[in-house]
Amino acid sequence: MELSGEFPVNLLCEKNGIPRSSFYNRKKGIDEPSEQKKRLIRNVILFREYHNRFPSHGYRWLNAKIKLDLGIELSDPYAHKCCKIAGIKSVSKHYKYKKPGDPLKTFPNLLLAGININGPMECVVSDMTAFYVKGI
Repeated sequence: MELSGEFPVNLLCEKNGIPRSSFYNRKKGIDEPSEQKKRLIRNVILFREYHNRFPSHGYRWLNAKIKLDLGIELSDPYAHKCCKIAGIKSVSKHYKYKKPGDPLKTFPNLLLAGININGPMECVVSDMTAFYVKGI
């Protein structure tokens, strides 16, 4: 578009191998965007605003929140498209579960409390874990 002021449009279109009407169609699209593009731009800005308020939520949740707050119904694929154009990705929070209590707690050996063991293999201890197979 910038070169069209310096060189003839016919010459520029000929060198790029495009019809002259394509140049004017594109120029018209930039100067006067369609109603559909205007709506898309408004929705992308709306999704950006909601993402700034709720950065940990994805496009489905943002879409649901917009529907609740403003009453604007958008399909999930359209909401995904708006978020993709805006470059929105949810920032997920990862929590590591930590059991309460001391993890290095040692328990007393109650088995060997009153047994006199003099050699190997006199007392054998095992741990048995149960697995449920087909609900049994």
